Amino acid sequence: RTGQLAVPLANTRAVPAINMSQAVLGEKLGVTFQQVQKYEKGANRVSGACLFEICEVLDLSLTSMFERKLKGRAA
Repeated sequence: RTGQLAVPLANTRAVPAINMSQAVLGEKLGVTFQQVQKYEKGANRVSGACLFEICEVLDLSLTSMFERKLKGRAA
């Protein structure tokens, strides 16, 4: 699914410790802020290489982009 990473990217970028704008993230990735918006909305696919770069820029593990909280299950 294209939109699978949309929410984690937007939420992670906005975390106070990171607090990075779309423009700054785009600059670090070599893309426009509009492209970052499209990634966040799920309008454009994020390549594996770009996802790796995003994780490096945001100082995240690659697996953190795929983690989900399971509703109704005890941890």
